[in-house]
Amino acid sequence: MLKTTDNNRKLLLFYILMVLSLLALPLFIKNAYIMHLVIMTCVWGVVVNNWNLTLGYGGMFHIAQISLFAVGGYMSGIFINELMISPWLGLLVGGIFAALVSLIIGLPALRVKGIYLILLTYAFHYGIKELTDHFREITGGSMGLVVPRFRMAGVALQNWQLYYVILALLAVSVLLNWMVVRSYIGKALMAIRDSDILANSTGINPYKFKLMTFVMAAFVSGVAGAFYASYLSVIGTEIFSFTLIVNALGMIVIGGMGTLLGPMIGSFIITFFMEIFSGLEDYRPILVGAVIILVLLFAPDGLIQEGNKRWERWKSRGKKKSEELEV
Repeated sequence: MLKTTDNNRKLLLFYILMVLSLLALPLFIKNAYIMHLVIMTCVWGVVVNNWNLTLGYGGMFHIAQISLFAVGGYMSGIFINELMISPWLGLLVGGIFAALVSLIIGLPALRVKGIYLILLTYAFHYGIKELTDHFREITGGSMGLVVPRFRMAGVALQNWQLYYVILALLAVSVLLNWMVVRSYIGKALMAIRDSDILANSTGINPYKFKLMTFVMAAFVSGVAGAFYASYLSVIGTEIFSFTLIVNALGMIVIGGMGTLLGPMIGSFIITFFMEIFSGLEDYRPILVGAVIILVLLFAPDGLIQEGNKRWERWKSRGKKKSEELEV
């Protein structure tokens, strides 16, 4: 019992130090572009964290998360421009519309799985892109939709202030997912992931739990999409690129599918990796693919799980050596 308590205290101390470090980050980063990259890391951290909830914990192999993120950004921007609402209210609009669209696509799509679910969600992804191109008078088409930036008391917020906004959203997202994973819903999701037939035989309705989680993850991703649109002051059809899907999946795989912190670590690695190799525009997707392959070869469960395994091995060796010294 003492050992468990000590481990819990160490884990709590680690989380406290991590939170304090994130809160103090703007004090040490004076470069505006580095701060921009940190903000984008947090944005993608929210998206992949929620994608991981459905993919890693729920076993729903779909590619709709990026398009739901885009729905949140576009609908927020449209409402801000057409109805003159505040970008802050646009966050809620983006989340609601992403959730509604996810419900529409989820009702038929989540009745199938495997390659059929991937194909259905890709068709949805492509369909949303075609709609944005078709209604270019509203969405801006290939030119993109210009969206007003966040303001407070009539003054546009600076990047370090917006960092705290997206950091708060990331914290809420992680906390919500943590609560879901530890709840009956999370246990049901993991049972469905392992065997939906067995889960169904125990009284769990796989379809209901999948749809519930899918909609919840879409809402948070939609809010992140609305933030993305107002933060960059524009959202365009490049958001639908297949490269972006691969990058987001890479964040989950590299960090660790089915872990809470893994996707955020993956988002940091991929975001800064893409920036380091920004001069190799045509080769970046190949390089990201190579990194994903290397991780799958040497750390198939992701960096978080691999780190945990190595830590446990190191502790067991240290314990063994101390026992030998005592003898």
